[in-house]
Amino acid sequence: MRVTRRSVILAAIAAPVLLLAGWIGVAGRPGAPQALVLRLPADDPEAVPQPPPDGTRGPSALAFSRDGARLYVAEQDENDVAVLDTASRAVVAHIPSGGEQPTALALAADGNTLVVANTFSGVVAVLDIDKRSVRARIPLLGEPNAVALDGAGPAFVSLGQVDQVAVIDIAAARVTARIGVGRSPRTLLFLPDGTLLCANRIGGSISRIDAADCRETARIAMPATNLRGMALSADGRRLIVTGQQPHNDVPTDRPEGVWSNVLLSVRMSGLSASVERVIPLDAPGRGAADPCGVTLDAAGKTAFATLSGAHELIAVPLDAAPAPAVPLSRTHVGANPRAIALRPGAAEIWVGNHLGSSLTVVGRAPDGSKSDAPALMRLVDLGAPTPSPNRRLQGRFFFTSAHVVRGRRFSCDSCHPEGGTDGLSWKLAHVKEPPKVRNSRDLRGALLLTAPYGWTSREEDFEAFVEDEVTGLLKTRLLRHPEVHALWDLVNESPLPPNPYRGPDGSLTAQAQRGERLFSGEAGCTACHAGEMRGGTKRRAWIGTTTPGVLLDVPHLVGAYESAPYLHDGRAATLEEVFTKYNPQHRHGHADALTPAELADVLEFVREQ
Repeated sequence: MRVTRRSVILAAIAAPVLLLAGWIGVAGRPGAPQALVLRLPADDPEAVPQPPPDGTRGPSALAFSRDGARLYVAEQDENDVAVLDTASRAVVAHIPSGGEQPTALALAADGNTLVVANTFSGVVAVLDIDKRSVRARIPLLGEPNAVALDGAGPAFVSLGQVDQVAVIDIAAARVTARIGVGRSPRTLLFLPDGTLLCANRIGGSISRIDAADCRETARIAMPATNLRGMALSADGRRLIVTGQQPHNDVPTDRPEGVWSNVLLSVRMSGLSASVERVIPLDAPGRGAADPCGVTLDAAGKTAFATLSGAHELIAVPLDAAPAPAVPLSRTHVGANPRAIALRPGAAEIWVGNHLGSSLTVVGRAPDGSKSDAPALMRLVDLGAPTPSPNRRLQGRFFFTSAHVVRGRRFSCDSCHPEGGTDGLSWKLAHVKEPPKVRNSRDLRGALLLTAPYGWTSREEDFEAFVEDEVTGLLKTRLLRHPEVHALWDLVNESPLPPNPYRGPDGSLTAQAQRGERLFSGEAGCTACHAGEMRGGTKRRAWIGTTTPGVLLDVPHLVGAYESAPYLHDGRAATLEEVFTKYNPQHRHGHADALTPAELADVLEFVREQ
């Protein structure tokens, strides 16, 4: 497949890199919890921070030592953990992360043990900080995304692909339990009473987990999805959650009306939890796309959140009058900020600029100055990344940037988080042919091998497809040729992690091998799902879910296990429903002729693709 020289879209990045010049004041008497009062400048919204030309180390998670003297930074693109001296703001060491793409870490109570989740390779590593070495590696497929520790107890790790939280005995370096939670679990957080909370990104819920009994005790529905971050007040009574509200019940004719970005203030009381306030973050013409990490000041009066799609830090007074009566302070900090943490013992907020290869520190006023005197924000350079072509960096930047969308309320990453799916179906106004309601697809795993694109196979050429999507949905300008190639590289080089349903050596299980024989034989699946990707090869079919005569693309099955819901409009919640509840006319090969056990074997083969 080729990319033509025609332009495509997303929006201009014409402004130079913004020099960081935000200000912060500190309120409160000496020795008392200090509330950070952010007084940020009204900077130029067009001056979007750019990725460094030599690449990024990919800071993705932050963890402070108990005294705040050390900061540990998971560097996703370097497969290591950087150790910083917070007083000098200098990197003093690098420790191998024990796997690929570390995206989460937590420090144990002994202050010398660091537990790191390596998301892509599916490995949780136990690091010895003093020895700067990997003490143990625990295989844990399923995209480990977050780590939580409570004292000297076990480690809890969320597994985004399999909807579980795993429990790890650190000393024995083994998994002792698995807890079923909501769809695509991410952030983990302990309450003062030892209860564990898990934010489930897809569907928008928070699982309450009894950590001692290793079971989910409640699943609390949230009025938002894409839940990426949580922060808890010191008294444990207020939980702040970052999220996005999808407006997929109406056509997508206005990009300003596709997503809304919010903070959720949740009141925690005993065994109950209730959303007491939904705080809108978007401003007219300047959306607050993709709120990600969040932390609270020591007094619990102000929430600070990273807006990864807007490349900004936002300060939200939690007890102020509802917006727009109180304008929210925000400013650019670096390219694609995600992680954020309050440094213990100091009125400083540290932000990890994921595609900026840097940290931004918002600190207290200089010693001897008035309590409300301003202090300059500081940029901490993590150092040069390992030399590599890094062809995907610019594509990652376009993909995660809201400045390419009119109104700037969402990015490509909103509907396809980390290249995956939001689990939603949308009424796409820019699509000319029926059906108008279409399910979001996963973009990872050699998608460029599956042309033509779209549920109705409407376009053979990748560039033309992007042009249609961006001009129709995002309402922005045509992309220049290098920008198209950046997106091409991103999609072409975004592999799926190891399949968590296969055997430890990556081979098909015995059940899947039985299913493969049925898939290629009496089930008749290969009549449509053929080729290396098991579909997506210019074949269209009618399966009874659309008006007769409206043919749909035969989707590829690689990675199907993590792309629920299924069918073009997402009506099937599970693979089983595709062949039972939503197959009244028996249009899916000869699946209706299989016994329940045989169908289970076929579906296991599909899950292991």
